[in-house]
Amino acid sequence: MKNISFWAKSLLLILLFGFTTQNTLAQTKNNKNFVFGKNAKSYHPTPSKSEQNMLYGTWCDKKTNEWIIGFFDKIAVYKNQSWKYKVVQQKKNKYTVELQKGNKKQTLFLTLKGKKKDKCKLKDGKTKRNLFYAPRPLPYNYPDTKPFANNGYKMDTVTINGYLQNHSNSNKPLQVFVSSLVKNKQDIYYTDIDKNGCFSIKIPILNTSTIFFNWNESSSLADVVEGGETYFLYVDDTGKFKKNTDNVIWQMGRNARLHREITDYSRSSKSLNYIRHYQGDIKNIDDLLNANRKIYKRNIKKLDVYIANNPNLSERFKSYVYNDKIVELGSTLMQNRFKLNKNKKERFSKEYEKYVRNLFAKMQTPYTISSYASGFLRDYIGYYANNLSIYSANAYDDLRETVNIINYEKLYSFSKEEEAILDKVSKLIDELEKD
Repeated sequence: MKNISFWAKSLLLILLFGFTTQNTLAQTKNNKNFVFGKNAKSYHPTPSKSEQNMLYGTWCDKKTNEWIIGFFDKIAVYKNQSWKYKVVQQKKNKYTVELQKGNKKQTLFLTLKGKKKDKCKLKDGKTKRNLFYAPRPLPYNYPDTKPFANNGYKMDTVTINGYLQNHSNSNKPLQVFVSSLVKNKQDIYYTDIDKNGCFSIKIPILNTSTIFFNWNESSSLADVVEGGETYFLYVDDTGKFKKNTDNVIWQMGRNARLHREITDYSRSSKSLNYIRHYQGDIKNIDDLLNANRKIYKRNIKKLDVYIANNPNLSERFKSYVYNDKIVELGSTLMQNRFKLNKNKKERFSKEYEKYVRNLFAKMQTPYTISSYASGFLRDYIGYYANNLSIYSANAYDDLRETVNIINYEKLYSFSKEEEAILDKVSKLIDELEKD
């Protein structure tokens, strides 16, 4: 195998596929605020509907609780895109709304129903849907057993459109961080946020991957995306997201359910942090193992309670959160290899090695769904490479040779799960070296 460093291979990986990393949405200048009457004022969302504009807000499917359409002062959100209002006509409880986006037009017919006008029938061509008004996202009310998409670790793109309502820092671009399996770092992509708070961006990802949004100093959001998907992110960006629980976040698209479940969990539940340094009664590496095992059990117990209280959570969400806790613990424990005395060829205890190997074997596929997988893999292989006296500063260097030596010398027996992840990395290198 060619002796190419993994840093070089990682850079080559991005260059080979040449995806557009930034696709800024055009300015959506809008001269028609979505209000009615001569003295009508712009309506701001509250749990109660406005008498001036009964269409304003987020409308969901009556059967599934899925977000279908949103009407706001300057834009409408429909079919994963933001639209300008071209024509809005009202006759009692019936509305005709003509939307426009560039050369595309969309005409909708809506009829409000119910005493509080919080129900609506939407007609789009031959498609009819019964909707209800919801000031905040509601849990989906049916089972979802779909697994994560796994494309065999190939590159793909994800399109994310969005609307940050009440966004106050339009000069700062939106950042999207993508965790990388083959590099122990995150790739960062940028797109501008226009004066209405709208943005659009296309990003390259390897398989199904973890990403992080950041649109100002105090607002960030973690998510998991699958290759080829397009989804819409709406955030009422009033106040500081991390400290203001009144902020509202909605997602639209084929995986909106997964995005919503991850968002709800990250906002309502906080895991205990693992211990990384000696302190108090924790005086050696095995003490760190025992302390962090206890923390892991407490985190899993909290997660079990959360899932029991939300019985309709999707299988993908449950797979993601349980796996992320396993990989985070494994990555944390393998960082302790730097506390070992390399000159004396010091190793972890047999109990320590066995426990980490079990964590490694439990990793869910695709491995890219956890942002901790890169660090876990690097330190896991680096630990055994170090003990074979072929350690290098970058533990990914000559990865295949390291694995071959370990297997050839029978110095370490990989489980089937461990061989699978190494095989994926090796195949990825093969693809790079063909060019």
